[in-house]
Amino acid sequence: MTKPMTLRDAGNIGRLELSPAPQPDYFIATLLLANLEASLQVYAYAPFGGLESLLRELASAWRGWAGSRDWKSIEGDLQLSFKHDGVGHINVGIGLRSLNPRWKVETQIVLEPGALADLAQDAERFFASIKTSA
Repeated sequence: MTKPMTLRDAGNIGRLELSPAPQPDYFIATLLLANLEASLQVYAYAPFGGLESLLRELASAWRGWAGSRDWKSIEGDLQLSFKHDGVGHINVGIGLRSLNPRWKVETQIVLEPGALADLAQDAERFFASIKTSA
């Protein structure tokens, strides 16, 4: 059984959990905040590099980077934006969007310094376990 991947806020205000979907090549993205829970199914196919590739790059650049580093699912229903604050914390913008029924949720969380290396490893394991196609 595949363990969910979690991006957890440093102040415990919320988290984004990625867990396996019933069918291969998909995952469930669940945003959990104090008064909100939003979930949707996301297609894992990423022809130009998946989330695991971006997290690996960001972990290598742990001292910081200019601007935001962004990733979105191929259908645009999950969007992530990573910004380094210059002192070690990473601000992560999270967007979930459903077209049927139509809704959108956006928030920000802050990752602990050093969290990217563990997240990159978790993402490699998680996406390798759910993908069956290239």
